[in-house]
Amino acid sequence: MNKGTGTFKIYGGTYSNDPTQYVPQDEDCVISGTGPWTVSQDVAYADDNTENTYSLIDAISNASSKVILIHDATLPANGLSINKNLTIDLAGNTLYAANGNKSFITANSDVTIQSSAVGGKLTNANIASSYP
Repeated sequence: MNKGTGTFKIYGGTYSNDPTQYVPQDEDCVISGTGPWTVSQDVAYADDNTENTYSLIDAISNASSKVILIHDATLPANGLSINKNLTIDLAGNTLYAANGNKSFITANSDVTIQSSAVGGKLTNANIASSYP
């Protein structure tokens, strides 16, 4: 990656070169690993608690009934299994499949995906239910 005179920011993904210089330090981004490096951003609130932000997986784990997206989010490459009654509010954001592939959401209970704001989208995701 060659940096010109413009601004380049990374908010998520997996990289073979250290992306630290491109990750905004003031926007809840986290870098993990030592090669390859993974960049992720806190993207959601659990329930109506706006004091703490979480990754999508952590928000689902911590929520008692609702996850509210505050940024666009990407489903894990190996899919997402939800084992409790839960509403995911896209809040005008987009929930993407990982790496452009079709990721799966497996609902093992009542799961509702909605958007309380205009523009919310679920893109390239397959949804399966094992719940009666």
